[in-house]
Amino acid sequence: MPSSKETLHQFGFTDSEADIYLALNTRGEMDVPSLAKELGLSRTAIYDVLNTLLAKGYIDYRKQGRNAYYKAGHPNKLAGLLEEKKRETALLAGDMEETIRQLTGSFNLAQNKPGVRFFEGEDGIHDVLDYIANGFKPNTELLSFVKVKPPQYEKQLNSAVDAFIKKRIAAGVKTLVLAIDNEEGKKLKQNDKDALRETRLVPEHDLSPGFFGGEIFMYNNDVCMATVEEERFFALAISSPAIANMFKSIFFSQWVLLS
Repeated sequence: MPSSKETLHQFGFTDSEADIYLALNTRGEMDVPSLAKELGLSRTAIYDVLNTLLAKGYIDYRKQGRNAYYKAGHPNKLAGLLEEKKRETALLAGDMEETIRQLTGSFNLAQNKPGVRFFEGEDGIHDVLDYIANGFKPNTELLSFVKVKPPQYEKQLNSAVDAFIKKRIAAGVKTLVLAIDNEEGKKLKQNDKDALRETRLVPEHDLSPGFFGGEIFMYNNDVCMATVEEERFFALAISSPAIANMFKSIFFSQWVLLS
C-alpha cells in the first residue's frame, strides 16, 4: 500500500505541499518557524506552500497577536480530489475509447478489411477531403450527392473544397454529381466542363425531406458522408465493398431517371 505522501502525490500534491500538510495533520497546530525547523525548508518556501494549501481549503489558520498558527483541515476535505480524479479518469477513458475506435478503423483499412473512420471539426474538413483524394486510383470515378455550399458550410468548406477539386482534376478523376435543381445547383452545372464533372439536377419536389442534409461521396470501395449540425462539422468514412455498392446503386437509380 502506498504511503500517505505517495497517495497525495498521485492526487497532485508537490513534495513540499505533502510534507507541510502531513506535518500539520500529525503534529497539530504549528507556526512558520516550527515548520521551517521541522522540515528544513526556508520560511519563504513555507509561506508560499501555506498560501496554496489555504486557497485550496486543505488547512486553516488563526492569528494570535503578530503570529499565525496553521493546522490541517479535516481529511474529508480531500474527498474533492478523489471526485476530480474520477472525472479525469472518466474523460481519459472516453478519450482512449475514441482513440481505440479510430485506430481500429485505420488498422482495418490498412489490412484491407471493412473499416470506419470519423472526422470532426474544422481540421476534419481538410482531413476527410484529403482522405478521399488519397484514395484516388487510375480509372477512379467519384459519385457525389452534393448540397451546394449551404450557409452553414461556406465559412468552413470553401478553401478545403477548392483545394480538393484541384487535386481531383490533377489526378484526372471525373465526378458524377447529383445536386438539387435550384439556383446554386444550376451554377454548379454551368462549370461542369472546367471541373471535369457531369452534374444532373434533382427537382426538389422529388426529394424526401432531409435527403440532401449533407454530402455523400462514393468511389472505389469507399463511402464518405459529411454534414454540419449545430455549426459542427463531422464526417464518416466507410471502407466496405458491400456498402459502397449499395450506395452506388442508389445513386445510379436516380442518375438514370434524370438522363
